[in-house]
Amino acid sequence: MFLANFLKRFWDVIVANREAVIVSLTFLVLIIGWLIFLSLAQKNKNRSVKSIISTSALILLILIGVTYYLNSIKKSIVLIIIINSILLIIYVLLTLLFIKSSKDKTSQVNTSKIAILGLMTGLAVVLSFFGFPIIPGFEMLRLEFNGLIYILVLLWFGFRSAITVCFLMNVVLLIFPVPASQLFYGYDQIINFISCTSYIIPVGIIFSKLQESEYPSAKKLATATIIGTLFATLFMVFFNYYINVPYIIEADLSFKVILKVFGTFNLVKWGLVTLVVNLFWRKLYDLKYIAFIKQ
Repeated sequence: MFLANFLKRFWDVIVANREAVIVSLTFLVLIIGWLIFLSLAQKNKNRSVKSIISTSALILLILIGVTYYLNSIKKSIVLIIIINSILLIIYVLLTLLFIKSSKDKTSQVNTSKIAILGLMTGLAVVLSFFGFPIIPGFEMLRLEFNGLIYILVLLWFGFRSAITVCFLMNVVLLIFPVPASQLFYGYDQIINFISCTSYIIPVGIIFSKLQESEYPSAKKLATATIIGTLFATLFMVFFNYYINVPYIIEADLSFKVILKVFGTFNLVKWGLVTLVVNLFWRKLYDLKYIAFIKQ
């Protein structure tokens, strides 16, 4: 009875926010599709040139996503131009760094890696813009798919790089307008970082001995991400019950309510992220070889 009632209310939320859901899933499909194309380009000749062209298209997609988000919250055209200009300058510098790395054999991997992490941070930022609510009565709990980016980076370059991208993504979000629902400046970013880290940590521990030249095991990744989902769900339930709700939000919610709301939200969110990761990671894995371009 509870499940049927919840599913009905869940569907009502999706229907009520269908425009946000459609836009979010459209951008997710576009990003994954273009990343697959970029990944396939790593198997062909002249992949250095193709990588630069493809990453430039991804940057354009990021700028489109940023523009759409700022326009949706009614920000001025001047602010939109300023923020897009800042992002464009950053990615021009990253592109120049990428080009330089392809010529400088001594620093090739490190500089290319920096450029890739910068690009993945931008993609994580855009994916965070296109979240949508899934829990009735708690519109601030939004489903986002940037967990895909963190797990890809973890498989490519290790746990520290994944945490770095997650941290930088939340720092970048600080330059964007603060939602009216945010308790204080940076609150949403702190909670997001804690939640994402709780998902990444178990996966990072399980893959702690993975070498950069080693291809990950599909079964191991499925197990790791499922454990990550369960750990993140339990961790966020207790974090909200003991810290966030009583001391930060200052609300009086019983453990049963917190379990229903935050437990369900995190189980659905990280469960869907886990599904997307396991469906697409193999098609995207070759992206890591952008950092090992050979002329």
